[in-house]
Amino acid sequence: MGERSVGTNRRRGKLVIRAAPEKVLVCAVALVTLASAGDGGAPARSRDQIAFVSDRRGGQQDVYVMNDDGSRLANLSNHAGSDRKPAWSPDGAKIAFHANRDGNFEIYVMNADGSGQIRLTNTAADDVAPDWSPDGTKIAFVSFRDQHGEVYVMNADGTGQTKLTNSRRGDGLPAWSPDGGKIAFISTRDDGFEIYVMNADGRAQTRLTNTVALETVPAWSPDGSKIAFVSNRDGNFEIYVMNADGSGPTRLTNTPGSEGTPAWSPDGRRIAFDSDRDGNREIYVMNPDGTNQRRVTHSPSTDQQARWRPRR
Repeated sequence: MGERSVGTNRRRGKLVIRAAPEKVLVCAVALVTLASAGDGGAPARSRDQIAFVSDRRGGQQDVYVMNDDGSRLANLSNHAGSDRKPAWSPDGAKIAFHANRDGNFEIYVMNADGSGQIRLTNTAADDVAPDWSPDGTKIAFVSFRDQHGEVYVMNADGTGQTKLTNSRRGDGLPAWSPDGGKIAFISTRDDGFEIYVMNADGRAQTRLTNTVALETVPAWSPDGSKIAFVSNRDGNFEIYVMNADGSGPTRLTNTPGSEGTPAWSPDGRRIAFDSDRDGNREIYVMNPDGTNQRRVTHSPSTDQQARWRPRR
């Protein structure tokens, strides 16, 4: 089975990370290298930018950045390991990511141009799926140091690593709310993959979805009123949106393909996502009501896990 950026697998009700290329909580980023797409050079800030993961460099997963129309593509990582799951800092100056360049997956951070790469975690287990707090002082992430996935938080320099969840199965894919007060995440604690929300200190963990399907990859709208997510409740994986309290779930995509990894633009007027509807996985953009879906990347490789650069 090819890689899917929904990043989860239902197996005996447990959250698992699988070996590449099918690994679950995927990501990317590091050193600056010109890739392709037209005029070349470092991307300009005149347009919104999107970081994403691609294996176009000989099957090697790297983090790239491009303008939101697909122009001025640049490779930010060029490493022998797999660099995945990019997450911009709130000021757009840094990118956190996870990579297995030192044997297992750990959290790294680098400058937006790929320089200054620093390892933040150092454990024998996998640490993956970073997400910055809105004030830029902390990073939420998933660690398997407890044998199964749990949500942790640490200072932006890697100090003060603290466990927030403690379930009997596994938790993952944390997503910080825009006001910094809550963290959405996925969990298998109730024998299925569902989306939960908790206070930023780990208290008041509340289930938002309740289906027999796989619900995953929560992404907050910039105003905090909506959460986009991925679900296979209607057969194949599609993008949905719901109110922040879990009410009003609405399907946004409807294709024979598999859709994954929604990400809101800074102004809330667009949602980026990846899809294999045209044969291989590419980055697409649509309006937040699901209209005007258009393909942004055009590559025979796999492009996925888009994240918009903040406008700050």
